[in-house]
Formats: sequence, structure tokens, C-alpha cells
Amino acid sequence: MSTKPSKWRKRLLIVVVLLLVGGGVTAYFMGVPIPGLSPNGKESAAATPKRPEPLKVELLEWFKITDKTLASLSAAEAPETVTAKIKPLKDKLFESRETFKKALGEKLDAEELKQFQAQILSLAELKQHAVSVPVEVRDSLGIRKAGLDLFSIAERPKGKRPLVLSASTMWDPATVYHNRVRFTPAQAVKIATVPALEGTRELRPGDHVSAKQEIAVFYSVDVGMKKADLIDALVQMKLDEDLLMKASTSAAIPEAFRSTLERNVQSDINTINRAIRVLELWDIDPDEIKAVISEADELFKVRAKQDFKKFEPKLNADRKNDKWGKVVIKAPGGGYIVERNFALNEIVNDPNLNLITIAKTDRLLVMANAPEEDLRELYGEWKEFGLKWTIRTLGAPDSDGIAGSIENIGQLVDPNQHTVPVKGIIPNADGLLRAGQYVTATIELRPPADVVSIPANAVLDDGKQAVVFVRNPKKPEELTMRRVMVTHRFEDRVFVRSVLKSKESEPTIEEKEQGIAGKEPLQLGEQVILSGLLELKKELEDRESDRGK
Repeated sequence: MSTKPSKWRKRLLIVVVLLLVGGGVTAYFMGVPIPGLSPNGKESAAATPKRPEPLKVELLEWFKITDKTLASLSAAEAPETVTAKIKPLKDKLFESRETFKKALGEKLDAEELKQFQAQILSLAELKQHAVSVPVEVRDSLGIRKAGLDLFSIAERPKGKRPLVLSASTMWDPATVYHNRVRFTPAQAVKIATVPALEGTRELRPGDHVSAKQEIAVFYSVDVGMKKADLIDALVQMKLDEDLLMKASTSAAIPEAFRSTLERNVQSDINTINRAIRVLELWDIDPDEIKAVISEADELFKVRAKQDFKKFEPKLNADRKNDKWGKVVIKAPGGGYIVERNFALNEIVNDPNLNLITIAKTDRLLVMANAPEEDLRELYGEWKEFGLKWTIRTLGAPDSDGIAGSIENIGQLVDPNQHTVPVKGIIPNADGLLRAGQYVTATIELRPPADVVSIPANAVLDDGKQAVVFVRNPKKPEELTMRRVMVTHRFEDRVFVRSVLKSKESEPTIEEKEQGIAGKEPLQLGEQVILSGLLELKKELEDRESDRGK
């Protein structure tokens, strides 16, 4: 007698496997009643004979894999998409042929495996979140009008996508001038004035000044002493030159003495140069330095006349007209005064104090904050092609905004906001914009490669999940709810991911506790309905709730 199982037994085993898969294998192991089983999920006495334990364990493993695969399937997906998702399961089945052979006592042939795979594919029809909507219901929900279903096809984004950033304006640091005194203490003895309604008034923030315009006059003891040192060096040099000249014409003068006189003249020249360099460093007007040199010449000329009464010491109570300690502060560049930190007759002791700050306002710096998730695309396009942006604010001259260019993308991400600073310059020739003003910066970027574009009203977002209803073109009444991942939202369109990573598709622990399904991709060319989303979602949730009772 042959040890091989008879044909009827072989066929019976095939029927059992197909029955378990097609009749709800998950329900079998979860304890849900199905035909042939008792209400508590155990086999009844009249059920099929007891299976070998290895078979039960192996089948349980394949049922889990099958359920996970079916969870990512949609009844509205194209056959090639379903086949691609089933392929890993098919490969796994082939790899485990020996396990099945041991469990069943025989080798599965190609025909049996083909039937098993066909049965798995048929389970796609059992997917939850799918609902059949009759024509009259589609009419009442607005899904169907004038005899035609209203839907949109997922397509590739057209043109560029706008990236809108919150930003603010500020003065360009390259055109902000800080005026300080280079010597202390210094007393403000004069402040420039401008015309006013009643006479004149002192300069103050908001006034415009021109380049090299006089702003204030300070009196400094150090400046007066340095000018005096310069006069002393000049007069001494004249005397030493005279002595050297006389010594050079006399043969009785020793060579060593003549060399000493030459060294004295050279030392006087060095002292003069040092005093002039210090005065220049203090930003003393060149005309004032020339005036000091001229005065030294006058002193030397008077020496020959022996008339020193003109230069006798005298008190000078009017410091405004004292040219020795006088220092004139001038604007290094044209612009508006934005800060003033001294008053008339005030003595300034801090050399780091900004006396007056002047800013040019014909151009402004814009500082925006870009989300770090957009950094890769933003930096890539900026580095390769350069980027421009459009600035819009209440002070903009028209609705088209102000065009500018991005000059820098920061290297440091804000750890609190997870944003990257983006800087650029915009023109402000008419002076309508102010520093510190809130603006929005719009940058046109190329859309990502892994998204599709659908109308905004095709997505239902309740704050926890975003879902769409996919229409089966072969069965218009069949609509499948699918949770999707929205990447960008615009005024009337949204971008939805067409490719998901494994971690992105899996629901979180919290979502699993709330019964929220994982995310699924929305493929190019799939059809989504535009109305009735809220009603359909509620109907599906009610059905699933009733099914769970």
C-alpha cells in the first residue's frame, strides 16, 4: 500500500487552507465566530480534523504577514500596484516551501501556490474603510452632479511651490555708522542745528545728515596737549636744523658733535610724525593739523624778532573757540540719525559710547526663518541657481510686493524653533519701509519629487489625521478612505506624499490606542472625491464601531 496520501486527502487539505484564508483567518485566531467554529473561536466537534501543531503555528505566522500586507492595500489600487505589494509575501512563501512540506507532509506544487496567492489577492475586497455608495446617495452628498461623479486626479505639481516665511526688516549692518570719541574725557561744547518751526533746534533722531556734515564739537585736554607736543617738536626741529647748519659750515666743530646734531634732527622728525599720526587716528581734521604746523612756523619767525609778548600765557574761558582742544565730529556717511546718546556740555568718559548712530535706509536687510525640513531643497536651489524672494507688508507700494535676492542662509539651526536664518536685501529708495517691520517672504521652490497635488477640499483633516476618499474607476460606487501624509498646504491645493518610508506608514502607539490607521501613499493618477467627505467618514466609523461590538 502506498505511503503517499490519496488524491482526495490532498484536495481536502487544499480546501482547508483556502477556506481558512478566504473565510477570515484573522477572525479565526482572534476568536471571532465563523462558519465551522464555535462562538468562542474554538473548533466544534463537527469541524475538520485536528491540524498538526506546526501547521497551525506556521499558518498563524503567514496570516499575520497577510494581514499586514492587506492593511496597505486599497480596493481602488491598480492591479500592478497590488502585485508589487504582494510580491514580498510571495517570495516569503517560496522561501518557506520546506516548512510547509514538513507541516503538510508533502510539497506544495506550483498550482497550489498559485491558488493560495489568488486567494490572498481576493482578500483585498475585504479591506475595511471601503464603502459602496449608491447613485442616489452620491447625488445627495454632492459627489455626483448632472449625472457625473465629481472627482480630481492626483497629478504632479505644476510650476513651482511657494514657500512663505515670516520675516522682519532691519538696517543693513554694512550701512550703519557709529560715531565715537577716540579720546576721553571730552566735553560736548557744540551740537549742530537744523531749521525748525521757531528758529533752529539741535540734531536729534529722525533727522537726515549728509556725508562729512558737522554733527558736534568736543573739547579734549588730550587733543590740546597732543597739538602742543606737535608744536614743541616742530620748533625744536627748527632749532636743531639751525645748529646743524652752522656746525656744517665750521671746520672747528668735531665730527662727533656734528653727528649728535644730525641725530637730534632725526629724532625731532620722528616726534613730529608720531604726533601727527595720533591726531589723524583721533580723526582730527587735516586743516586743523596744518593750522598747528603754521602756528609753529609763526613762533619760529617771532623768535628772530625777539617779540614773545604775542605768545604770553593767557586764560581762555570760551572753549568753543579754542582751537587747541577743539575736535569736530563729522558724519562718515549720509543717512538718518537713529540714535543720540549725549547732551550739550556733557562730559563723555567712555570711549566705547555711541555718540550718534546714522543708518542708510535706501536698502534694508530682511531676516527670515525657514523650517529645517525645507533646508535641503532651499539650500540646494540657492547654491545651484541663486534664489529671489518677494517681500510683502503693509508698507509695500503694491500687492505684487518688493523683489529682492537671498544673500545668505545661516549655518546654525535654532534649537528651540528648529529654523534656519535666511538673509537678503531689498530696495527702499522711497523710504516707506522701516527697520523692525513684520513682513512675509515668498520663495518659489521646485516641488518635491515624491508628492502629488490634489485640491485642498479633497482632504479631510480633523487635527489627528488627514484622509481622502479614493474612487475606484472600474466601480464608481466603491470609495475607500485612506489616511495620507500632507506635506504642504496652499490656498487651493495640497501636496500629498506618493512614497512613504516604513516608519512613516506605521501608526504611533497613541494612534494605535485610538484606532487610527497608518498612513498610506496616494499614487499618481488615483481619483479622489471632492465632497461628502465628512458624511462618508462618519458612516465608516459607525460601521466599524458596530462591527466591533
